[in-house]
Amino acid sequence: MERCHPFSAKSIFDFYDYVSGNILFMLTALGCAIFVGFVLKDEAKKNFLQHLTQHLLKIWFNYVKFVVPVIILVIFISNLF
Repeated sequence: MERCHPFSAKSIFDFYDYVSGNILFMLTALGCAIFVGFVLKDEAKKNFLQHLTQHLLKIWFNYVKFVVPVIILVIFISNLF
């Protein structure tokens, strides 16, 4: 399948579709991961996932804090080119 460059779109709606689907969606996901990983307070995290043990909760939030943003950035960059 041939990839279409975003600036060779046939109409303005194709451009908006590209921007919203490939740029804004990724930036929103990155923002959510950064918020949950760095801004969300520990008490809110405990209420968020009450059924997990403390050790599993720490692993999960470290994953969200450090691994998920890197994965989102890789996907974001690969969508741009």
